[in-house]
Amino acid sequence: MNKRYILIMVIVAAVLAVVLYRVKIIHAPVHVAPARTVSYSGDNASSSVIVEFPTAGSFISSPQLIRGKVKGWFFEASFPLILIDGGGLLIAQGVAHPLSGYEWTSPGFIPFEANLTFVTPLNATAFGNRGFLILKKDNPSGLPEHDASIEIPVQFK
Repeated sequence: MNKRYILIMVIVAAVLAVVLYRVKIIHAPVHVAPARTVSYSGDNASSSVIVEFPTAGSFISSPQLIRGKVKGWFFEASFPLILIDGGGLLIAQGVAHPLSGYEWTSPGFIPFEANLTFVTPLNATAFGNRGFLILKKDNPSGLPEHDASIEIPVQFK
């Protein structure tokens, strides 16, 4: 009888531990929300581009207007940008141009605009409806020391 009582107590304790783990009372993992910060790569990227819209964490939908100012990012009056989903899948790509009335070779910051047309990915919810807008400095030389980019986390509506 004593062995039977001990076996029942072990089973009850195991079931209780599983239940408590499932409701996250025991060993509840800490979930940190994904950072909604802009990341820069390349020399002087953080001081040579200002994106006015969309800002980090903005909700976007197609067609999406992208607006800001850059210094030294244009080559032949354009620079590329792409939109990827949370898993890194390319959703759209486009080109930013200086606003009319501005020469792309002018010193200082030059205002730009671009429009991206895209279809919200079917698997967007798998990544929390998040994606990234990436603006890339045009680098016709192909030399890595001239590369620069900005990555802005966005959310799909």
